[in-house]
Amino acid sequence: IDSSVDKSVSHLGTKFDPYPTIDEAVKNAKSSNVSFYLKGNFTISNPISIFADCKIIGEDNTRLNFTSNSQLTIENANVSVDNCIFVKQVPQTGDVIQKNLLRVYNSVFSAQNCEFVCYFDYSGSCVSAKESTISPVCEVKYINPAVFGNLLFQQMA
Repeated sequence: IDSSVDKSVSHLGTKFDPYPTIDEAVKNAKSSNVSFYLKGNFTISNPISIFADCKIIGEDNTRLNFTSNSQLTIENANVSVDNCIFVKQVPQTGDVIQKNLLRVYNSVFSAQNCEFVCYFDYSGSCVSAKESTISPVCEVKYINPAVFGNLLFQQMA
């Protein structure tokens, strides 16, 4: 997946003809145990859901910028991420509860060599998890809520 690829034409999703967006790659994944190789800066404005085991590997400081209405949801899957910067920036919306950057349900999520950068105007959590195992080996750069914020909110059933 390469953010610099021409978005006006169709692509095969291979190394030499990569998809231009993460959303397109996830929608076209035909099986479990897929590896997504990301390169560039991506703006993610719609929610993305992953329901199959996969690896997400960033190249050359891959940056995933999530807008206020977007988030990454992982459900019933084993997902590992390496070498990515995740950014969630919520402008002044007035909403008391804001969408998380990452939501994990009944899954295993691991992150290595990653950064999570979250800015919330009121309150929020970068990651929420329910009945899941999370193994982040990463750095939290900044969380700046006006009222409440945390990196991880673990909810048990």
